[in-house]
Amino acid sequence: MTLSLDVHQRVHPHIWSINHLPFNTFAALPVPKPVGGVLILANNALIHLNQGLPPYGISLNSFNRSNTSFPLKTYDGLTISLAGCQACFISNNKILLSLCTGDLYLLNLHNDTTRSLRTFNFIHLASSVICTTLTKCEEGFLFLGSRLSHSVLLYFYEKDKSKSEAANEKSTLNSNQALAKLIASPGFDETISEDEWLYGAEFCALQKRIKLEQVERVKPTVVLPENKEEEQQQPSEEQQQNSTEASSVEEKPEEKEQVDAVKVNGDDDAEKPSKEPTNDDEEAVEEAVPMETETEEQQMVVSATDHLLRVYESAEKEQCLLVLCDTLFNLSPCISSCLGEPNFSCDSWANVQDFEVELITAGGYEQAGALNILQRTIKPQIETSFHLPGCSDAWTVYGPTNYADEEAQRQQHQQQPHEFLILNQEEATIVFQVGQEINELEQSGFITQSSTVFTGNLGANKYILQVCSHSVRLLDSTHELQHFPLDLGSPIVHTSLADPYAVLMTANGQQVLLLCLIIDSKNGSARLVVSKPDLSTARSKITALCVYKDVSGLFSTENTSSKTAAESNGGGVKTRKSAAKSGGKAATKTPSLASTLSNLNCASTADEEDELLYSDSTVCFLGPDEANAEKDNSAGKDEEEEEEGGGAKDLKLTTMAAQEPTFWLFFVRQNGVLEIYTLPDFKLVYLVKNFPLGLRVLVDSIQTTDHSFHNSQVDASSMPITLEILALGMGLNQTRPFLFARFEEELFIYEAFAFFESLVDNHLKLRFRRHLAHNTLLHYPQLGLSKEEYESTFGGKPRPLTSSWLRPFSNIGGYAGVFLCGHFPCWFLMTPRGELRAHSMEVDGVVTSFAMFNNISCPNGFLYFNEEEELRFSVLPSQFDLDGHWPTRHVHIGSTVRFVGYHVESKTYALVMSRQVKVERIVRVGGEEKDYDPVEAGTGYIHATTEQFELQLVSPVSWEFIPGTAIPLEEWEHVTCMKNVLLSSEGTSSGLKGYVAMGTNYNYGEDVTNRGRIWILDIIEVVPEPGKPLTKNKIKTTYCKDQKGPVTTLCQVKGYLLSAIGQKIYIWQLKESDLIGIAFIDAQIYVHTAISLRNLILIADVHKSISLLRYQEETRTLSLVSRDQKQLQVFSCEYMIDNSQMSFVVSDTSKNLIIYSYQPDMLESLGGTKLLRRADFHFGANVNSFFRIRCSLPSKRMDSRLKQTYLRRHITMFSTLNGTLGYLLPISEKTYRRLLMLQNLLTTNLQHIAGLNPKAYRMIRMQRLDLCNPSKNILDGDLLFKYFNLSMNEKVELARKIGTSIKQVVDDLQEIQCISSHF
Repeated sequence: MTLSLDVHQRVHPHIWSINHLPFNTFAALPVPKPVGGVLILANNALIHLNQGLPPYGISLNSFNRSNTSFPLKTYDGLTISLAGCQACFISNNKILLSLCTGDLYLLNLHNDTTRSLRTFNFIHLASSVICTTLTKCEEGFLFLGSRLSHSVLLYFYEKDKSKSEAANEKSTLNSNQALAKLIASPGFDETISEDEWLYGAEFCALQKRIKLEQVERVKPTVVLPENKEEEQQQPSEEQQQNSTEASSVEEKPEEKEQVDAVKVNGDDDAEKPSKEPTNDDEEAVEEAVPMETETEEQQMVVSATDHLLRVYESAEKEQCLLVLCDTLFNLSPCISSCLGEPNFSCDSWANVQDFEVELITAGGYEQAGALNILQRTIKPQIETSFHLPGCSDAWTVYGPTNYADEEAQRQQHQQQPHEFLILNQEEATIVFQVGQEINELEQSGFITQSSTVFTGNLGANKYILQVCSHSVRLLDSTHELQHFPLDLGSPIVHTSLADPYAVLMTANGQQVLLLCLIIDSKNGSARLVVSKPDLSTARSKITALCVYKDVSGLFSTENTSSKTAAESNGGGVKTRKSAAKSGGKAATKTPSLASTLSNLNCASTADEEDELLYSDSTVCFLGPDEANAEKDNSAGKDEEEEEEGGGAKDLKLTTMAAQEPTFWLFFVRQNGVLEIYTLPDFKLVYLVKNFPLGLRVLVDSIQTTDHSFHNSQVDASSMPITLEILALGMGLNQTRPFLFARFEEELFIYEAFAFFESLVDNHLKLRFRRHLAHNTLLHYPQLGLSKEEYESTFGGKPRPLTSSWLRPFSNIGGYAGVFLCGHFPCWFLMTPRGELRAHSMEVDGVVTSFAMFNNISCPNGFLYFNEEEELRFSVLPSQFDLDGHWPTRHVHIGSTVRFVGYHVESKTYALVMSRQVKVERIVRVGGEEKDYDPVEAGTGYIHATTEQFELQLVSPVSWEFIPGTAIPLEEWEHVTCMKNVLLSSEGTSSGLKGYVAMGTNYNYGEDVTNRGRIWILDIIEVVPEPGKPLTKNKIKTTYCKDQKGPVTTLCQVKGYLLSAIGQKIYIWQLKESDLIGIAFIDAQIYVHTAISLRNLILIADVHKSISLLRYQEETRTLSLVSRDQKQLQVFSCEYMIDNSQMSFVVSDTSKNLIIYSYQPDMLESLGGTKLLRRADFHFGANVNSFFRIRCSLPSKRMDSRLKQTYLRRHITMFSTLNGTLGYLLPISEKTYRRLLMLQNLLTTNLQHIAGLNPKAYRMIRMQRLDLCNPSKNILDGDLLFKYFNLSMNEKVELARKIGTSIKQVVDDLQEIQCISSHF
């Protein structure tokens, strides 16, 4: 039905309608002109309707014969169903369809001159993820968003067949005519080749020899082994990566995302060139090099992204191109989760007061099924360590190298190894030379008789600067170039370096020295020039400083237009796109030779020189006239390519504008003023008052006229002192300036952005916005201890206030960012997508020093000192993807993982997987006999599907399936539960032995009584097969027998096995490979979850809420203790334990979390027979997996009383179907009351996203109205932790309203964060 909406007259006249459409029609897509009309999508049909024209529809299978009377035509050669599909127009007459199976089809609409649709044409392009949404981003790019798998970005392009065929025919005709003329010409000798006749025999022989040498030289680098993470040009790094067992199994997640313009066509039958070309076969020699390289690259890409995109041959035949451009990794749906032991030794770490576990979740569906290994903190791979007592700091510096030019030096710097390691002691300095071995240098040229404040490289890493308390030395490797003492009345305590400048600050904060490296262009000698700025006018002393080298162009004092502002804010990105011309080709101006040479001299890299000399794109360093001419030429060339290549549309090409580097000096004074000066002339260009208040936006106080934000409620003397600041460029080519500021209790991160609406000339045209995405701790919370108890528990030798905790790095494991030393070390990484990620590294305790370390034995690694005074040489874990909230490793399984469990004794994971199979026969069960009737499938019939289950073991060493451990289940047998249970055994010292218990059910249909089986499997150790270390584990079937009903859940109780079979619950004893029943009780409708704690069993019914059972071993009786008497559709349940108190947490289908308690003394409990609802909370996602873990211990030096409190408190963690991870933590009554008042204030004082109210959203939601009020009593942690993001004024105001202090509130939140820090 088509209606016309008249909003003024408030009428909706009926225009056009059509009846008798299929009942399962689910979508109507408007078809753009020139076709027009609407496209109707039904489960089994596709119909095009247009007013005034006859409809056209096709039947996609044979199911339309009885469910619709609409006239449909039969489409031969295609049998599909559109149920659950997503559709998107990619052009006026082309639609991309994504089916519920993940198959991608291209639908072409063909019409005639009357706009009537004549036919549909389907092309099976590829198989990708199962789409939840399908969107066209821009020309050629498609986003496939998925809830069941990873989301992908695809590039699609289809060539114009008519133009390409015409071009091929034309080129073939021209070549044939030329060859015919050549053969018909006089003097042509048919015994020699054409090239020899044209160019001579000597020239052809020389070319053959050169090509053969190229083939021999390329051969060793072409054959790349699969799943390697480093290039073959670095054999030492490959050997290092191969030494770890897990690195040879799976590629890095980043490598799966990078597809370098490779055409994935899925053609496995392509002919490979001969490996040994002969001199007689010149064509084979010519094709050997490119063909072999392309084949290997193509195979590597297909193997890395095989389950995300599989392109079929039909797409290649139709000249369609599909390329996987990017991937957004997804954890949902978290079907199952468990805890396991990590596959590395934790004994060498300093912070081993707690156990180390890994969180494993099973997600994905069908081909996208995978395991996700989650770690909250980064766990480095320690290569080696040394105990070096007395060392407080460490630096690594590069040595001199011989380069042919500056460009070679820049490229070599990425792989340049460090040559010297400098360790600082209290009154001395130790220098080591780093190579194959680390050797101490006694005569090194460095200052070794006093402690070192800073060591770094100057002059493009050719020279070394060493700064001590009272002297400075410049070195060329081990040769001293310049040395001068400093008598400033106060020792040097801090140095900041940005080549060629270095800024030194004294301990009293009154004097600053500027060092500048000057290199003589005649003799190449280097020297330092010292200047001392006049800071006598400033009354407040300097507490922190840093020097910043800007290459983004944002730091500018020039007044520019809004257009220039947009370009500067984009980091100097210029875009070239082929544009349609209205007239003929414009005449272009050829640049003169003088201008070309001058521009060539301005080119700073070889890539820019090649771009200037040979490329047709507009590069950033061209002059305006040359740039316009280049743009016109490129546009003309694009049109020619579009005409000749079949309508190929040019992509957007971006080039980064090369900015001249500028240098700036940041000061923060004791009165809280941030100042920015130019270098080397020390002109004040930016000033921010009350910088320690942590405002969301930093504004130049001289430029602004709005001083409302300066009305501080905090006295200047009570403002926190800025201990350290760091300004550096991050992101692509360091074009995003960031400012890190460290205080005693907080860490601020700001990012600069352009702002040109300034009122004062010669001031910076920018502002800083605060990043609010991290909750990084700097010190241990108070934890309710007194000051003396706190000092004895977490105390130690305090670090100097001016020590450098913020350590920038440029290349560690392929990442760049900042490392934060201290009690809670943290990595701040800039990912390839431009996200600033914060990952803690608390596994080794306090980190007192950190430095980059690139060596043949530790490529692109780092070193650090921990609290045990051990020097660690480490690398980042290459298997984990750090571009996420937590470091994650994705292990592709290829099937839907239904259950996952960790077997402690064998240290393996048991997986229950399922895959969809076609139902080609129907089972007829009569007594004990089974008859099979084949399904009569005619033309266009789509078979129904069912799941085929199997169990298999996975080794956490390499995350591979263990050979010979697969147990396929029978047809129609579904696994309903799988758990690792401890059952009584006389063969172990503890009297218990771990087994894998599994319950199944035969789903034959409604007319057949359900039956199931109980499996008890034992994982045993055997002698592994030669060369197969994973075969040391095998599965032995201890028990497997049919039951009288479906087995819906299993668990262990006091060494016995509890099972829910039908409407009864049984307790079994495993004895001599048989189960002997000892107790039973009648249950409700369908018990799907059972969890035991000692002799208590908590069961969840699908409709009758939860019940608490008790097993009495003396009398062997199973009895009902209490239950919830109201109806509730339960998803999952678990215990909550806080010392001697125990509760039960339940998740339901309405996405709520409800907490019940057993309190027989209360009148409402009816003598203990009724469970009381004590708390409820609307979470907003279906929680289907719970697990418990005790609280983490913040420090191993804790008081015994406080330690026992945390050891008896458990965290109840959960995972949801949308990929969310969360936890419930019991807290004390005093802390709850304080945070509840804070939550109420945050609800009314914060500006929430889209104006939504968190208090209303967290209110419990029920499907039916109950005669009870919401219990609440659960705090919203996400809302409370936003308190860290507030400014100092807002924090003081909120703390004053609830009658407490900022420190008390921060300590409460930090305590919650500390004791919940697992994984």
